[in-house]
Amino acid sequence: MYRLYTFFSVLVILTALVTPAFSQTPSDFWTLRDPGWVNAQGDNPWVQPAHCTYASLDLDALRIALPQGGNAIIFLPAPTGERIAFRATWSPAAEPGYFARHPETGTFKVIGIEDPTCTGRIDYTVKGFHAMIRQDGRTWMIDPVFLQKSDVHAAYYLDEYWADPADAISFTCHLDEGSLASTRRNQFRCHPHRLFAAGPYP
Repeated sequence: MYRLYTFFSVLVILTALVTPAFSQTPSDFWTLRDPGWVNAQGDNPWVQPAHCTYASLDLDALRIALPQGGNAIIFLPAPTGERIAFRATWSPAAEPGYFARHPETGTFKVIGIEDPTCTGRIDYTVKGFHAMIRQDGRTWMIDPVFLQKSDVHAAYYLDEYWADPADAISFTCHLDEGSLASTRRNQFRCHPHRLFAAGPYP
């Protein structure tokens, strides 16, 4: 009888410890918006996908639920308009000391709750929220629509940003290789870096 009581006691304790990790309800900080609402928020949008889903974000609430060094389960709006749950894990992508100096920023890895093959990176800054997600062989993004507004965002597939692929801006390197010969050799330089998720801005 004592062994049976001990077994059930251990089972109850393990259930209490394990259940919260798997039953946590995803936090949702997004409100889906229509194009008319977005157009009323300002002129000169910085990000203008040909096809996308618009959403507004409560960035302050997101920072509280997912602070620097924290982990959480959150919803993200997909380009299709559906909400997808992700497990977000702190993943600092900057030189040491950067995040201490900028507590309003954060970088995280995300993995889909229902589809673990859906993975990516997210970040938030004073300029808003950014996401780069890989799902089913495609990449989709979340970016702020306006430079000076951190709450209005667009979720879009990278391959659908341009209505006509011919309009896509190609990258051209303008480095003059001849100028490299005049630089000092064997000179060590350390440049600070910050890795954030960002799409191809027009």
